[in-house]
Amino acid sequence: MMTEDFTFNNAAVPSDLRRYIKIVEDGKKEKKKIYLPLLLVDEMKSRINDLIEINSTTKAVPFTISYDTITLRKFRIWIHVQAVIYSLKHFGFSEQNLDEIKAMFVETGLHILALYILVPAFHLSFEVFAFKNDVSFWRGKKSLAGISRRSGEKNAMKFLSYLLYPLCISGAIYSFLYLKNKSWYFWIINGLVSGVYAFGFLSMVPQLYVNYKLKSAAHFPMSVLLYKGLNTFISDVFSGIISTPGPHQLACFRDDVVFLIYLYQRRFVFDLLQQNRFEIETTIIIKNLQRNFIFLKTH
Repeated sequence: MMTEDFTFNNAAVPSDLRRYIKIVEDGKKEKKKIYLPLLLVDEMKSRINDLIEINSTTKAVPFTISYDTITLRKFRIWIHVQAVIYSLKHFGFSEQNLDEIKAMFVETGLHILALYILVPAFHLSFEVFAFKNDVSFWRGKKSLAGISRRSGEKNAMKFLSYLLYPLCISGAIYSFLYLKNKSWYFWIINGLVSGVYAFGFLSMVPQLYVNYKLKSAAHFPMSVLLYKGLNTFISDVFSGIISTPGPHQLACFRDDVVFLIYLYQRRFVFDLLQQNRFEIETTIIIKNLQRNFIFLKTH
């Protein structure tokens, strides 16, 4: 309910407020026409999760009415926000989609809403930077040493398939027996989506296997993986803020696991071995040069 005093010209009442202005007579002898306080039903706080199912056995339901004051500026902004959200129905948005959009405005603060705007911009920027660095890496690559070959990929895919195939099949069977599915179509789609997430993980692992075999990760572009790693952490944040299915959240953390394993390979294990090997080979070469120099000097 708006309690703020305001004045409009009779011929210039804002169009968005006209349907909310109720004009009545004051009941006195002068019969002055006055308007009632503007009242806005806040449909943004009406969520699907708050609805109560009513059937033939329902005898009583809780009913609570709450009201608060609102300024004219916020009143007009809220009108336009509600109109925009409900206009999305014409573009094929379902009630569930609209409910999630409502939650962005109602259940989160302004700082979270600002993150919804800023974080996708960073996400897109990191994708562009990753693509740019990836192109630069392959353009300047003169040797394919260390890059995953078919033999290495086949071995990695073979070992991981022994684990992922049974997991996918057992997950589909568990969903069919113990979880509630709306239809056969719904169960098949869920199984296929889980399979896509699993094989997405499978396609990311062969390079880790090749790194393990080569005992080095220095041949892979660090900048590309850094940008992609930042994007995975951004996806983690959004999967926690926005209500997403469980498999999608697991897929976000799946990318984190691969990225952390790569960092471990690059920083703590393999590159240290490569560095030690290089130092040993350099020392041997220097000693051989010194020995040859001494031999030539004595003769």
